[in-house]
Amino acid sequence: MKIKFQYIMELSHYLNSLILLFIEPRLKDFYQMLAHHIITILLIVLSYHINIIRYGIVIMVIHDCSDPFLELAKLFFYLNKQKAADNAFMVFGIVFFISRMIIYPFAIMAPAGYFFCIYNKSSPIMVTCGILMVMLLLINIVWMCFIAKMAIGFMKKGKLEGDIREKNIK
Repeated sequence: MKIKFQYIMELSHYLNSLILLFIEPRLKDFYQMLAHHIITILLIVLSYHINIIRYGIVIMVIHDCSDPFLELAKLFFYLNKQKAADNAFMVFGIVFFISRMIIYPFAIMAPAGYFFCIYNKSSPIMVTCGILMVMLLLINIVWMCFIAKMAIGFMKKGKLEGDIREKNIK
């Protein structure tokens, strides 16, 4: 029951986030966020449908663990607490890198690919999940580039300059 609740909460969060993309002002990363939310919604639904729920929960935890630090960095930045924002951003960048650039591709995707090749060669849903997982990794790489760009700016100037996505594209 707790896992089903977690799935419902994650699904509702991403459905809400998808709707908000069309209501809030468009930022530079609108299309990455749109793709991310659609991919995530599909992965949640498909993993629940084919009963690879434990795998889905692990992927959710890996992808959600850096989010609180990002939100804290934004909160502190908007409260003009520069040092706290800088520290929260540094922790966010480290957690994001470890969870999404190391753990996700090597501890999650690699074994999933092996499992797929050995046991589920003909399952269209598993093929779809594999493709969606690769697409999610590609979005993570794009975001890691944004984070690296901000980190380089931080190292040069000694403080965060704000969210580089915040220039509206309208």
